[in-house]
Amino acid sequence: MSLHPLVFRKSSFSTTSDCVQWAHAMDGVYVGDSKDAEGLTFRVSYLEWDEFTAAVLAGDAAPGRLTHEAVTTDVSVFLAADSGLALKFNESEWAAFKAAIAAGEVHQRHAS
Repeated sequence: MSLHPLVFRKSSFSTTSDCVQWAHAMDGVYVGDSKDAEGLTFRVSYLEWDEFTAAVLAGDAAPGRLTHEAVTTDVSVFLAADSGLALKFNESEWAAFKAAIAAGEVHQRHAS
């Protein structure tokens, strides 16, 4: 966990309070789910975050420890870490996250 309080952000394109959330810190980017703000978070390096968000935007498989997989039966996306733990997002939550990536919101580093 970061030594500084984490300030999580979510997409400005989200129409609900539920979305992928992220926090920039000195030791990397923390990723979680705003539906469970106190729940599971993953920490990745800034390089891994950049690779992951570029892959999501391009519709490619992510090359690093974070992966994403669409499940067409219920239109969900699972965001998983190499630990096997996963976060689940519905289609509108994932679309808002992708829009945030396209708008550059996920790379705006704020003091943490």
